[in-house]
Amino acid sequence: MKRRHDPIAVRMGQGPMQFVWHGRLYRVTEIQGRWSRSAQWWMTPELVGDLLDEQEVWRVEAGTSAARRGIYELTHAVGDEEWFLTGVHD
Repeated sequence: MKRRHDPIAVRMGQGPMQFVWHGRLYRVTEIQGRWSRSAQWWMTPELVGDLLDEQEVWRVEAGTSAARRGIYELTHAVGDEEWFLTGVHD
């Protein structure tokens, strides 16, 4: 898995339904998992002051077309609307 920290826009339903990454729309075809973790303060300097920030992570299968799908991890801080793509599985 490649680690990333790219801002994305996410459209939610019961879970992520779509996201926009680098100007491309990805449609979620399957939610593979969901979990919470503490913020990765060592990767994001602005979080150093609040080491207990909780993040929600969704692992989804998504793609721009039926032929171009992948597994992605979408993350946001609980109570915050800002989302990041934090992982891309090869």
